[in-house]
Amino acid sequence: MKPFVAKVCGHSFLPGLLGPAPTVLDAGMNRGEFSRAMMDAYDATVYAVEPSRRLFDACPASPRLHTWPVALGGRDGQASLHIWKDHDASLLDARGGGGQKVGEETVTVWSLGRFLAETGLQAADLLKVDIEGMELDLFETATVAELRCFRQITVEFHDFLWPEQASRVARAKRRLVLAGFRRIDFSLDSSDVLFVRADSLFWPAWFWLRHVVRNWRGLCRRLDRIKPKMSGAFALRVA
Repeated sequence: MKPFVAKVCGHSFLPGLLGPAPTVLDAGMNRGEFSRAMMDAYDATVYAVEPSRRLFDACPASPRLHTWPVALGGRDGQASLHIWKDHDASLLDARGGGGQKVGEETVTVWSLGRFLAETGLQAADLLKVDIEGMELDLFETATVAELRCFRQITVEFHDFLWPEQASRVARAKRRLVLAGFRRIDFSLDSSDVLFVRADSLFWPAWFWLRHVVRNWRGLCRRLDRIKPKMSGAFALRVA
């Protein structure tokens, strides 16, 4: 039986809305951990993009994994990928929270529309977006029809690294809602936000997820964090 809400590599989604052999677009594949998990757990066919050649070459090989060494963004063309000492890479030229840049490489950038046209992908069960700040350009320029190709969109926004993005993050969230998605924030800092097409998630289920399941998961996380402290305090008292 599929869990009501699943979380893979920090991204929450609803397994019950995945088909029996779902199609997934992994935008920001990194080393392929999310793609691998979706293939193993859900027998998914995964389309994936990763602009960093080092990370792209580390991705797993599979007949169900189709990969492109490109970045998704707001326009088609070339851009500089900035590589940071902590192994993150971004098209943004300033590392949120500081950091030491160790290199650059020129990469190809596709808009979401270009990706759909190049690959022939017409619909997918899930879009996972973790593209280090460029998700805003992606959502600001994609058409409503392009966004609605996906039944669910799970996003890591990055205003926790780049606070100046906060207003754009809020606008991107509103735009997806206006495009016909219901929004569920599974984190306090926008690092785990799920959008589900309203025709796939009726209002009562959305209300339950947003106001009950989300808060229950948050409570469980807090309890998990304080358990070691409580155990340590109990051990001290016993000693």
